[in-house]
Amino acid sequence: MGAADSNPSWVNIIQQQFAADRERFILWLPVWLGVGIGSYFSLTNEPSLVYPLAAGVLCLLLAVFFRRRAFYHRLFLILLTIALGFSAAGLRTRAVDAPVIAFATKPVWVRGTIDKIEHVGKGYRIWLTQVDIWKFSPAHTPAAIRLTVRTAVPEDLKAGDRISVKAALSPPPGPVLPGGYDYSMVAYFERTGAVGYTVTPVERLAEAGGGLALSTHIQHVRQTMTNKVYRPLEDVPGVINDRGSVAASMITGERGAISNAAMEALRISGLAHILSISGLHLVLVTGTCFFLVRLILAAIPPVALRYPIKKWAAFISLIVGFLYLLIADSPVPAERSFIMVGFFLCAILLDRTGTPLRPVAFAAFLILLMEPETLLSASFQMSFAAALALVAAYESVPWLKPDRRDRNSLVWRGFFYVSGIILSSLVAGAATAPFGIYHFGRYSVYGLLSNLGALPVTSFLVMPAAMLGSLLMPFGLERFALIPMGYGVDIILKVSYAVSALPRANIPVHSGNLAALLLAVAGGLWLCLWRENIRFLGIPLLMLSFLILPFREMPDLYFDRGGKLFAMKAGDGKLIFSDRTKARFSRRGWQQMNAEEGKSRVIKEQFRNVSILEENGIAIACEEAFCEYTKHGHKAMIVRAWVPDERCSAAEAVVILTDLPACSSHPHRITREILAETGTQVWWLGKSGIKTTSVREERGTRRWTQRR
Repeated sequence: MGAADSNPSWVNIIQQQFAADRERFILWLPVWLGVGIGSYFSLTNEPSLVYPLAAGVLCLLLAVFFRRRAFYHRLFLILLTIALGFSAAGLRTRAVDAPVIAFATKPVWVRGTIDKIEHVGKGYRIWLTQVDIWKFSPAHTPAAIRLTVRTAVPEDLKAGDRISVKAALSPPPGPVLPGGYDYSMVAYFERTGAVGYTVTPVERLAEAGGGLALSTHIQHVRQTMTNKVYRPLEDVPGVINDRGSVAASMITGERGAISNAAMEALRISGLAHILSISGLHLVLVTGTCFFLVRLILAAIPPVALRYPIKKWAAFISLIVGFLYLLIADSPVPAERSFIMVGFFLCAILLDRTGTPLRPVAFAAFLILLMEPETLLSASFQMSFAAALALVAAYESVPWLKPDRRDRNSLVWRGFFYVSGIILSSLVAGAATAPFGIYHFGRYSVYGLLSNLGALPVTSFLVMPAAMLGSLLMPFGLERFALIPMGYGVDIILKVSYAVSALPRANIPVHSGNLAALLLAVAGGLWLCLWRENIRFLGIPLLMLSFLILPFREMPDLYFDRGGKLFAMKAGDGKLIFSDRTKARFSRRGWQQMNAEEGKSRVIKEQFRNVSILEENGIAIACEEAFCEYTKHGHKAMIVRAWVPDERCSAAEAVVILTDLPACSSHPHRITREILAETGTQVWWLGKSGIKTTSVREERGTRRWTQRR
């Protein structure tokens, strides 16, 4: 007995670690909710909700029955939360169901009420509700449509206006790759059943009147504030011409007018998070408000001595934060940040001490329960990954919790601020890197350097000026605050351009490796949510995710939906495209997946002086009428003009991208009509044969894939 006690087994040690961390069980509930939601969205057919709802009720009863037996009680709570996530996703999917147009139309007359309007380059992007489409019955008319407007618009067009315009419409586009980003799914949950562009000037039928919905009034305020930000900043002399659009994105969340060059520089430099209204912005706004209100009230002795001014400051800051959330159009990072900030402000109001990780868990649980589809968005994933990692890091680093006597030292304050930026940049960068690689196929190398240059300007100049400018807008005096803000934005943009121009500032990485992402998520959650040494078991999972990242086999052949574009992977691993001008969105998506940057290679240039390319076991032969791709002894043929049937017989599969009859007797013949039905196809030529998959196979038959 004594020997056993003095040398406890690993099982006993692990049990003791879990027992010591038992109060952290609640932090895992959003994770299990996410497992249920992810399970629902991973299916290829729409499931019935009878079984998950019944399983949830059963698990609830069993959790109550075993409430005095900790292991079984927690087990059934986990299963209950998984069933809840699955059911919530299914119910949400059914609740937002709305018509989606079945086919692309020629320009047709459309009437609708503007729900939202945003600047995009030299035009606008408009969302319409209460839509009427010429020759569309009400049963087949979408609840909302999104239009890109490059034509003339009436002056002071705003949310709530009723308009008429002729527009070309199409269903929301699906992925350009199997398993890729699916805008049609995003549009489904936004109840957007068509997208398009205008071909005639916009005619205003009626201006917004009384009795508008609260959301429309909020859009009015948002649009007015955006316009007031643009005007003074676009007139300020300087070398950067994106100051107005960047400033607007930080105040109202509207960033459609930011130029592609500025957006790319901000992404590469690791400063794109400054544009997304999230924790940094909410903390600066509510924190500044809390400090100023408390300072003003403390300067009034009769008030300071008789009333709880700290609670008053917290309450006013909570209201200001909520208004900022509404004006920013409630993006997921802002919702997460507001819930977390609100958690701590409510703790002040209730004389309670806020625990660091519980607000993160509570925010994740609430957002996932209300909007389960956000689990799949890069915005949700990166926002919560950064927040969780930062809170866990600050909770675990002792030197970031100085004694009170040290806080008055100017040297310490400077050290604390700089080290805080360094630690925050490193931790947030590491936490969001797996998601950036998975979704965008890139890793920003110099994020620490750019944040050291931009965050002090953001904290001490840009955001305080933005807050002051917003307060002065009702009086028409916003210019006095926004002009200094514009100079701060100039500094941020100059930092982003300088850092993005450094060698190897952006490393392209193969995107879409789901196994590596899931391992990184599991390891990161394990490392952050536990407090005892058991948490370090998450490190091997993180290392494994990093190790398997490069080992994803990229497709050899790509065929666009409808056959407008195809690409072949050469022996050097880079793609050769059939064309550089067609299907540009598909081309960029394929390049991103294959970790490529810059100008794409095309057949016309690669085969100008040669008829065949051979390298690393891959042979590509191209002529005017066809291309042949050979790997591991298996051959595929892409036909672009007429060829005799006997020429096709040597290939195991042929893809016909011409209207002329070709290879009509081949048993494995893919035509443009088939590609239009299946969506993008990708092929692998392996030792055992040719393996293919398509967008239709990966998406399955779900509500957002159906046109009606």
